[in-house]
Amino acid sequence: MKYQLWNNFSNMADFIKNPLIITRGEGSYVYDKNDKEYVDAISGIWNVNLGYSRTDIIDFMYEKSNEVTGVSLFGRAHQIGIEYANELLNRLDNDFDAVFFTTGGSDAVETAIKISRSFFYHSGKQEKFKIAHFENSYHGVSYGALSVMGINSNTTGTGPMLPGSITLPKPTSVESSDIHWELIERKLNNENPDTIAAIIVEPIMGAGGIIPIESIILKKLREYCNHHDIILIFDEVVTGFGRTGNLFAYKMHNIRPDLITVAKGMTAGYAPLGGVLVSEKIYELFKTNDIVFRHGFTYGGHPISCAAAYKTLRILLEENVIDHVRQKEELLWKYLLDLSFEFDLVQEVRGKGFMYGLKLDSKFQGIAKTVSVKAQENGLLFRPAEEEVVVVMPPLTSDENVLKDIYNKLQKTLHEVSSQFIGLR
Repeated sequence: MKYQLWNNFSNMADFIKNPLIITRGEGSYVYDKNDKEYVDAISGIWNVNLGYSRTDIIDFMYEKSNEVTGVSLFGRAHQIGIEYANELLNRLDNDFDAVFFTTGGSDAVETAIKISRSFFYHSGKQEKFKIAHFENSYHGVSYGALSVMGINSNTTGTGPMLPGSITLPKPTSVESSDIHWELIERKLNNENPDTIAAIIVEPIMGAGGIIPIESIILKKLREYCNHHDIILIFDEVVTGFGRTGNLFAYKMHNIRPDLITVAKGMTAGYAPLGGVLVSEKIYELFKTNDIVFRHGFTYGGHPISCAAAYKTLRILLEENVIDHVRQKEELLWKYLLDLSFEFDLVQEVRGKGFMYGLKLDSKFQGIAKTVSVKAQENGLLFRPAEEEVVVVMPPLTSDENVLKDIYNKLQKTLHEVSSQFIGLR
């Protein structure tokens, strides 16, 4: 059969030569068309948080599909969407006042940008339109999201981007948080804070290389935004729904943003859904002033997707999945740290919860991709990130046996790659 599917972010010439076609999944494992088993150390694409073949989620989606299917949120609503929004916000101590549903992460970021600009437009501050983001950040692939993309390779050949984008310096291991903040503040001040609508930040950068942002930096961003009337957006598309050992990462920093973008683990990969959590301050302007936010998506907040999200949230809470991540993150950290001691190729381990990155020796260009390809041969699925980082993000339900399997297969892979590139200790 001719292969006519164009894969996302893929070199199709290479892929067609040796396509990985997944036919089924169970727990933290998937199987290809030859029934070869792989431990899925990237949770699909960082979204299959509860593992594969959860019949309880599938059954609940089917149950709700018998009630209603194609109801949009254009001037109407459906019960499961209302119930899910209420449940989610209640679990976040009502830190937010509304949820605007989308179909995924990119359009959630797109929505957050439009909310920010629209908020200031209707507040009589049309001069506030710029959006600041961080170098190495990833916020999606639609044009608004691309315009706040900090990974240059993802925008090559598709410009020009939208005007008003500001790039802030990423954290590095060689500078203190004080110096980092000084560089950030200088950049923001040079742009004139009176023209800035929002600052968007990932609490832990994902595709940019698993780079945690220090609490002190996030706190100073919050203070700066308060002082200059700027909207603070946390992009928790990856970190949300238990990935860091917290329901959301903003909780562990005790810093409340004005908007949060969500997707990926929202439905544990069982249906497409995203959204923006909106603070009372922002939602109140639209709700009480007869302002129509002219924005939305045909399939945003689809009832079957909301059913998947509702059941996912119930499982996270009732099965103590987040507590499980907290209990097992030390074991995962220890395994990865042991690998950094064993192999010169591994220079750093960074992350939190079930969201880690192995920073490899960047003098070997493309080494993270090489490790990922070799790992696949060994029955282990990874995806490389920026800065020669191999990302480890197993399903949140992964037990000791799965984590040990990841360790064993990754150790074998690093042994083979290290002997090829730099020799062994």
